[in-house]
Amino acid sequence: MDALDYRMTNSIIAKCLNLSIKEILPEMHLIYDCMADSLMLIDLFIELENYYHIKFTSNNIENIETVDDIYKFLRAI
Repeated sequence: MDALDYRMTNSIIAKCLNLSIKEILPEMHLIYDCMADSLMLIDLFIELENYYHIKFTSNNIENIETVDDIYKFLRAI
């Protein structure tokens, strides 16, 4: 991927996790800080897959705990 679209990624995170875009920080833990439950996380990964035309594997998802982990994964593809 040439450039990670942080604005759109943060918009997707905010929408799926019921947050304001201004609240999102890279160090935020998806469960503990963002209060995401399993359904919210499924929705988040589906939305990211649809936007970036990618597929997350269960192994990928297991390694994603923070917002920055999402950024790192998306930059690596």
